[in-house]
Amino acid sequence: MNGSRLTRRHATAAGFTLVEILVALLLTALVMTSVFGVLHDGLAARDRIHNLSQLQRTGPLILDRIEADLRALTPFNVGGRKVFLGRTNAINGSDADSFDFVALQPATVEVEARDRLLRPRLCELGYHLRQNPNERMFLELWRREDPHLDSEPFTGGTFTKLYDKITNFNVTYFSEAGTNARAEDAWASEERGVLPQRIQIDIELEIEPRVESSGREADLRRRRSFRRIINLDQDLNRILLADLRPMIPDVPKADETPTTAGPPGQGGVPGGAPGMGGAGVGVGKKGGGGGGKGSGGATFTTTGGGGGGMPPGFPGAGGGKKP
Repeated sequence: MNGSRLTRRHATAAGFTLVEILVALLLTALVMTSVFGVLHDGLAARDRIHNLSQLQRTGPLILDRIEADLRALTPFNVGGRKVFLGRTNAINGSDADSFDFVALQPATVEVEARDRLLRPRLCELGYHLRQNPNERMFLELWRREDPHLDSEPFTGGTFTKLYDKITNFNVTYFSEAGTNARAEDAWASEERGVLPQRIQIDIELEIEPRVESSGREADLRRRRSFRRIINLDQDLNRILLADLRPMIPDVPKADETPTTAGPPGQGGVPGGAPGMGGAGVGVGKKGGGGGGKGSGGATFTTTGGGGGGMPPGFPGAGGGKKP
């Protein structure tokens, strides 16, 4: 009799009642709810910081790249003072201006010349926009680079995409300093004979948010405009007005008799030897004459290029007019 009572008392002391289990589950649920809330708020704050930092960094990084290239602009006169061409254009009502120029900037790619690879320091650069094929409300910003400087410095080369969510890209040119200077939408050094003194670039872009963390307007704001004003060195205009054309000497081999440079209009030696262009000196391309585009047209890194002109999706050489 006493043994059975002890056994029941021991079994009762070793277990939990239903009320105790329910209380434990309730406390666990409360703790997990609190932890989940803290974790959710932390992830939302991380996403907001990510979106804000991306918005603050993307625009300046693009403008830094453009400014670095423009700072390397050189008055290397290939003929007719064709060293800078800024064109105005609009795509679906948004500004999509473009500009091309000659720059003393090391090329990002190596070219083959006389059985060795070289990285030219003088090349053609440009910035162009086209409509985003996947999201047609946006524009894509592309950088053009052609390591072969010739008599047509505003066409050809390879295009590299920089950003694909541009909503506006406007370039304004000024012939003089000061707030009273007249703004110009386009600029051609061949027509004006000089370079602009100041270039203003306005860019509006949108970022891809990581998470729509909340419905607050501040968290959903993804677009922002940036402006960069670039003052060019006026010594460039002095050199351009002097109409200086650097000569590229044809250095003879050790067993050859030194010869003078050929007259204007002489083609380069096949295989990339220097040659004379029609209005100055040009560096010949592999398999073609100096001072000409050779057989290399524009190269489009995604869809293939068209020979001698702009790749598909870009405005023509003349550009369009803003509405």
